[in-house]
Amino acid sequence: MNLGPLPEELVPTSTIEISHDERGRWQVIAAYPAKRVSSSRPRRKRLARIEGIDAGVSEIFTDTTGRRYGAGQYERIAVRAQRDRDRGQARNRLRVVRDPALARARAADAAGDVAKARVARAKAQRIERHNLGRNKLSAQRVHDRAG
Repeated sequence: MNLGPLPEELVPTSTIEISHDERGRWQVIAAYPAKRVSSSRPRRKRLARIEGIDAGVSEIFTDTTGRRYGAGQYERIAVRAQRDRDRGQARNRLRVVRDPALARARAADAAGDVAKARVARAKAQRIERHNLGRNKLSAQRVHDRAG
């Protein structure tokens, strides 16, 4: 995960807390001066000093002491990425079937053959309706990002 450079107004100036929540996820809480953005206070009383935090791929965060937070996240991300890649390839194969059907429908319309145009357009519409919809894909992406 590449977060890129932080804007000067968002560089933490007091504390950063990395904690594990009750659902098995990691969260980072950074406290900023009140004049810049709203801040939150860490839950724990005794905080360890950390020079810096690295956001990575194989684990979510690594601090300067070498402690790793969220190890094992890479496997979950890789499984989701492979599933999305396979799904995208399958959708592309269906588009390869749909697009010529639309081209045949346009050609038949131009030639005045209404029956052939209707058949070709119906095939393209069936592929679009039953195989290329976005509802399930969108819902799964929302679920993945939430968990």
